[in-house]
Amino acid sequence: MTIVCMTLNEPIIESQAVEPFLKNGYLLSCPFTKQSAYIDPGDEADLILDRIDKLGLQLQAIIATHAHLDHICGIWKVREKWPVPIFLHPDDLRIYERLPNQAEWFGLKYEPAPSVTHNLSESEPLRIGELELRVHHTPGHSPGHVVVEVGNDQGVDLAGGGHHAVRAEVAPLADRGIKPYLIDQASGAKVIVPNPPKVGPLRTTQAPQAGRQ
Repeated sequence: MTIVCMTLNEPIIESQAVEPFLKNGYLLSCPFTKQSAYIDPGDEADLILDRIDKLGLQLQAIIATHAHLDHICGIWKVREKWPVPIFLHPDDLRIYERLPNQAEWFGLKYEPAPSVTHNLSESEPLRIGELELRVHHTPGHSPGHVVVEVGNDQGVDLAGGGHHAVRAEVAPLADRGIKPYLIDQASGAKVIVPNPPKVGPLRTTQAPQAGRQ
């Protein structure tokens, strides 16, 4: 498990990754209100749900950065305990609705995911306690793939705005190796990037140890 940003002035971000896909699921929490969002619930859902209980958090939202099976297969389990809104970019809805078919390609069986309740949009930031989450549409990995930027009441934004700025202006934290978020050098905003590119202007110094994405 990776735990970062545990100071009173920063969001709390934890990640878990388990087999078979070793994909990171993220628990993002406001340090002031203990309200939280679960980003990309997958097979690690039991571990994240346990952390929510142990930390005394209140889950407010489920956010899928895209609809590949490893990023959504745990949503039904989360919704059984926390009937919170489910957010997804509409361009990935068709993929989302085919979760059982995706699973068959890997010889697995997953039940259909619960219906998406809210669309992710670049024009509509989300609120988790005192945190502001801004969405940047970054198609490529999937049609509706997004990057989630974590700001605060001070209105921190990425230089220039939009996904081109995200790709050009963020770099990994290097003081303690790869982290489950990147930081914008210009503004200091935390950015959760589920599928960071390995080449180009967005640089990494080593392969992630906890999970692929």
